[in-house]
Amino acid sequence: MKLPPKKGRVFQLKPRLGILSNDGLCYDLEDGEDDFSEEEDPPEEGSPPPSEPEPLDLPGSLTEILGEEKVSVSEEIRDAHSGDKWFASHQPEVVVFAECVEDVSKVLAFAHRNRVPVTTRGAGIGYVGGCVPVEGGIVLSTARMNKIVAISPQDGVAVVQPGVI
Repeated sequence: MKLPPKKGRVFQLKPRLGILSNDGLCYDLEDGEDDFSEEEDPPEEGSPPPSEPEPLDLPGSLTEILGEEKVSVSEEIRDAHSGDKWFASHQPEVVVFAECVEDVSKVLAFAHRNRVPVTTRGAGIGYVGGCVPVEGGIVLSTARMNKIVAISPQDGVAVVQPGVI
């Protein structure tokens, strides 16, 4: 079998063993070097020292992006989203209730820009600590994403949003 000629450039990608860490950086486990460095250029001589960044108003910023009805700092809501079935527990700074894919994208883009940890939580409860926001930050609840998108009885397949139990 003869393949058609390739157009454009062809790249051979070498598979690499690595890990994406909680700090958002990718560490290459093959050569011990990280793929993305956070080093800053040293300040020029005579330049003023760098100023401290302004503290982030996490609830206020997220409310501005998503609307008041999707963001909660209520003690009761944060407690409900702080633990798993057994003993692990840590309260987040804010809980966001995503209602669509765009909400999820906005929250993750905001968190990435501001280096805020995000813990995603579905409609149920976890048993092994994966839903516990151990670093605080944002709990991104997908419980309101509870629509059935499609059902195919012939194929035995249901496509659902993550909040469907």
